[in-house]
Amino acid sequence: MTTRTTSHLIGRTGRYLINAASFPVTIIDAREHFGRIDIEIEPIGGSGAIWVERSSVRLVDDAKESTDG
Repeated sequence: MTTRTTSHLIGRTGRYLINAASFPVTIIDAREHFGRIDIEIEPIGGSGAIWVERSSVRLVDDAKESTDG
């Protein structure tokens, strides 16, 4: 269930980080679950979807902010 605290994430793009690999993804849904934010992502240029913790995805804007200094 999407709430006001998570709805701003839907439609944003980022990179899903797992082990030593990362994949470009789009967020298609988000929810607050037991005090953490989970997001449903789908790969850009692929198929399927998976729920992951928000912390495992670096949003495009997050990367830009860290390099702006």
